[in-house]
Amino acid sequence: MRVNGAQEVTAHGRPTTQQQRAQQQQQQQVQQQQAQQQQQQQQQQQQQQQQQQRRDMASVETVDAAYIVRAELRGHTSDVRGVAAWDVPVEEHAWKQHVVATSSRDTTIRTYVMTGPTTFTHARTLTGHTSYVGPLVWVPPQSVEGLPDGALASGSMDASVRVWDITSGECLNVCTGHTYQVAAITLLSGGLLASASLDATIRVWALSDGTCQAVLEGHTGPVLCLATTPSGDLLSGSGDRTIRVWRGGVCVAVFTGHTDTVRALAMLPHGAGFVSGSHDFTVKVWNMQGNTRVTLRGHTKIVLCVAAKETAGGGVLIASGGDDASVRLWGGSQGECLQVLTHLGCVWDCCWMPSSGDLLTGCEDGVGRVWHSDFSTTQEKAQAHAQLHTVPMASGEFEHREDQAQHAK
Repeated sequence: MRVNGAQEVTAHGRPTTQQQRAQQQQQQQVQQQQAQQQQQQQQQQQQQQQQQQRRDMASVETVDAAYIVRAELRGHTSDVRGVAAWDVPVEEHAWKQHVVATSSRDTTIRTYVMTGPTTFTHARTLTGHTSYVGPLVWVPPQSVEGLPDGALASGSMDASVRVWDITSGECLNVCTGHTYQVAAITLLSGGLLASASLDATIRVWALSDGTCQAVLEGHTGPVLCLATTPSGDLLSGSGDRTIRVWRGGVCVAVFTGHTDTVRALAMLPHGAGFVSGSHDFTVKVWNMQGNTRVTLRGHTKIVLCVAAKETAGGGVLIASGGDDASVRLWGGSQGECLQVLTHLGCVWDCCWMPSSGDLLTGCEDGVGRVWHSDFSTTQEKAQAHAQLHTVPMASGEFEHREDQAQHAK
């Protein structure tokens, strides 16, 4: 009805269809404005993220010379599962001697000393583990009471951690307590060492006597990788797809981003962040707040190991190895894959050697390899570039196959 020529209302005082249409138009205009604002905010966020990625990777240098094999470390009868490298001062000289160690599915650990530009001589074989040996960590001299000359720590499928005197070959301590494979180990401050296991726990050990100091629980899947931050925090990656941060035995943060098992962790130089490798075929670069800076795509199977080093120019070079029989070197302003180092099987582990800058890799074919990029002649560089090609960073995702996502092989 119409009241004194005023707007039309119903008998119950409700707006007519004309009023409803006007209100709907106003609501639509408000919604359109909100949608436009939201779209603008999303575009700004994307631009900020892209700018941040460019800033994060701006200091990463390109490889100015292709890496080629300097030496092959032979002697194992099965897969090389772990690698470690350190320097030993030589008293009568001003230089340091390069020493490397390899662990294997054959249950042994072998150490080698560099005796020439392309020669590493076998020094000792360590035996004692009853199943295949995986992660290795060098304990520097004078860093732990009772170990003045340093030591080598190893983790194994036999669920133990062993501490070795590499000079005598004697096993100094056996750390037992895990109920399944020890997948990773890392040094902590105060003479401690942390170990991660497929039993979903992390244990902290005193290196001086092998006693367990703490058990860290929280992951809901096998714990497969560890890294120690410069501040002393512990990072752990798991089959539950998360990365946890531990401080004083307590989990203080949980980072998510990978879509499958987190298999490898490594710190960036100067505590600028860390790198992770995953069964989702990707490598991620993170800041210490748990934000992903860059996702590096190119591996076609699971990523098993990562390592990072500072270059001569102050940049960062990242290496990642995987089940696709390759190691990829990453850098550049956009996180490009700069080079692919082809292997003859799965690459289980890799690390940068401390002073030489060489890359040490452990392969399924039972061979450890030392890769070098400092060539004295143009011919050597040409030969290297002919053998090892540069590959641009792949932009697409890769199809994941469950048969490749195995925690232990």
